[in-house]
Amino acid sequence: ESYTPSQISIRAANNFYELQEIKKIDFEEPMGWFVFNLSQTDAKGEVVKPYITTMHIQMVILQNQHSGRDTHIRQIKIFAPRQKVYQGVQFPEFSNVDISQYGLI
Repeated sequence: ESYTPSQISIRAANNFYELQEIKKIDFEEPMGWFVFNLSQTDAKGEVVKPYITTMHIQMVILQNQHSGRDTHIRQIKIFAPRQKVYQGVQFPEFSNVDISQYGLI
């Protein structure tokens, strides 16, 4: 379909004015879900962390299939590891999914 993106850019930074492209993805006739791992690398290209630490993520549609004018993305999910932030107070570790959803992000 012409509404389907064929090329996207994922940019990240701590604010809008510092955005840098961290990943560029090309699609050929995409269907279904796609998973992108955004890892932090050093100057040599070696993975430092299997995730990025950021406050701002921007997903840019650079090109559509069949030179379409509009684009449709049905859903975007961003998953990240939880960090333990206690600030001097000891909270219990939640192991139940129903309870852990109320934990700090």
